[in-house]
Amino acid sequence: MNTGYNTYRIDGLPPTPISNPGRAALEATAHPAESNALFFVADGTGGHVFASTLAEHQANVVRWREIEAQRLAAERAGR
Repeated sequence: MNTGYNTYRIDGLPPTPISNPGRAALEATAHPAESNALFFVADGTGGHVFASTLAEHQANVVRWREIEAQRLAAERAGR
């Protein structure tokens, strides 16, 4: 598609922002929650799970990969 937003076909940036954060995102940036979480990964429900250590994060990633594998297997079985 040849539009002003197709950055594969135009030189430079699109004519307007391609993303515009909402008020909640701006508030969260200005006033972040206090946390020792350093890592995050999808939780399989549309949200995320946070971890403060690499070991916790790696366990969360293993759980996420299991969810991905189950979804892929279900999708393939449905074909």
